[in-house]
Amino acid sequence: MKILIVEDDTRFAKKIQKYLESRGHTVKHVLNGRLAINLLEEDMHDGVISDIQMPGGNGIELLQSAWRAFENPPSFYVHSSEDVLYWEQTRWDLPEVIGNAFKDFAIFRSKSIPNMPQEMQQWLDSIGET
Repeated sequence: MKILIVEDDTRFAKKIQKYLESRGHTVKHVLNGRLAINLLEEDMHDGVISDIQMPGGNGIELLQSAWRAFENPPSFYVHSSEDVLYWEQTRWDLPEVIGNAFKDFAIFRSKSIPNMPQEMQQWLDSIGET
């Protein structure tokens, strides 16, 4: 599968990329949501692994843009070290917002979960079945 990583922490992105490539996936990496949408418009991917808090277009903006831009957006695995995002003078409860507003194509997971690789693999398995 073709997977896009949207992550401003390049060391973390390289770990995810290495994991995915070792399982036979084709992987690209960009640093923010705006770059991700531009890439997806040119080359649709099967899945997107995205951080929430990034400069130059955060993960919520990316989800909103994907929902508007694509009739069938790719599946998203969204992660953050926090369950809350303060953005545009609003407190966003990430599990609730992503679980409700974007539930048709996105899941949210905290980076702090000890079994993130297994969670990510379950997500990959679920999008590979569609």
